[in-house]
Amino acid sequence: MTSSSWRPPWDSPPRGVRGPLKIAPGAYTTGAVAGDPDEQALVVPGPRGLVLVVGRSHPGLARIVETARSQHGGGPVRLLVGG
Repeated sequence: MTSSSWRPPWDSPPRGVRGPLKIAPGAYTTGAVAGDPDEQALVVPGPRGLVLVVGRSHPGLARIVETARSQHGGGPVRLLVGG
């Protein structure tokens, strides 16, 4: 298999996402968080709080965390990975 023929298991083409979106059962993207450049984070809500997976955090961790919290009921962040 060549890299150009590889398809993800869900077999759907990539698409641009600007707003929050459920991307899999129990997993969400924050959508674009304003920064230079804009970034998105992965959010996994759990019974004891949110798990966030972030990239380089150009918008700032505080802005990314507050965006995720506001989208998911304002609960605590249990784990933050990346940044």
